[in-house]
Amino acid sequence: MGGVDELVGELLGIPTLDPRDPAELTALLARLRSAAARWSDVLGDVCEATRTLAEPGSAAALEIAFRRAEQSYVELEIAHGAALERLPLHKLPSHRGRDGSGRGPVS
Repeated sequence: MGGVDELVGELLGIPTLDPRDPAELTALLARLRSAAARWSDVLGDVCEATRTLAEPGSAAALEIAFRRAEQSYVELEIAHGAALERLPLHKLPSHRGRDGSGRGPVS
């Protein structure tokens, strides 16, 4: 359950206050994108196990949840990219993809 515990810790670390400027919004979207990627990874791992350990209905439901989590990650990636475009050049954070390489999402 380490992946779930890490995700919960990451989510608890996200500020609940509204961002006050474009830089704070961009940083918040980056953290949400990261959490969405981790959630998708956790669901993907569990999804594989349900194919052999659970009833077909449970496996299908988890597959749908996994796909929605992946879609959420993609939408947050788009929102983050749009927020980055609005930042002045001197405020641009280093952009890292899902795998940390800067190449974008991992399939």
